[in-house]
Amino acid sequence: MRSLLLGATIAAVATAITASASVTTTAADAVQRTPVSLVVSLDHDARPGEPTALNLGLRIDLRRQPAPLTMVSLRYPATIGVTTSGLGIEPCRWPPSDFEAVVIELTSQLGCPRNSVMGVGTASGQIRMDGTAISREVGTISVHSGPLIGERLQLVTLVDGVNPIGARLVFAGEVRPASKPYGGELTLRIRPLPPSWRASIALSELDLAIGSPEIVYHDRAGGKTMRYRPDGIVLPARCPRGAFRFAAMLRFADGRRIETSAVAACPS
Repeated sequence: MRSLLLGATIAAVATAITASASVTTTAADAVQRTPVSLVVSLDHDARPGEPTALNLGLRIDLRRQPAPLTMVSLRYPATIGVTTSGLGIEPCRWPPSDFEAVVIELTSQLGCPRNSVMGVGTASGQIRMDGTAISREVGTISVHSGPLIGERLQLVTLVDGVNPIGARLVFAGEVRPASKPYGGELTLRIRPLPPSWRASIALSELDLAIGSPEIVYHDRAGGKTMRYRPDGIVLPARCPRGAFRFAAMLRFADGRRIETSAVAACPS
């Protein structure tokens, strides 16, 4: 039973991480009609032409959309460079078998170097056993760059449960080109827990900062290790008309799809 609960907890948090890309329309009436809402913003001290963090805040109303996510794709503006930023300069190479298993041992060695981190945050989700909610798990998440395959940057998402049970999950994803007016599309695929776990999870809240100032990299120079903060998402010198527009498509386990959009205001 202990291992079953632990695995369920891990999945709950991991699903939350993937949902980070979820977005809803900015119109107030539309927000009331959809179970998914997202706020996208830049850091308060963001400046045109300079790097900043991209902050995503996701909320899902589990009373209206209880099924867990299976995939989420976030399209971002062409004027924002995710793959051209100073983030993820070292690839994280994770065993494909772990992506298949989803749940990994808490004692396992992380396969991602410090300089692969692209985003960090927190998430919470509802753990369910045989369809019945048994607890709410809170955890931390981190998104890492993987190897570049063709034009697609692979992603590795790690979720560490903190309370009340704690567990670790790993998911695969990718960043690929997108048609105009978007510059790219970040996709995360969420595999369900193995049937033997008899458990599922549903995301309720997620806060993720891509290019967070909390991220610290290491560099070797003159035989010494130097610590520095990598550049985040670089903004254009001039804000595009209508601010920065995002779009997303979410797919749930019950077959439902939600397509929506969000806007991040230009820095003042």
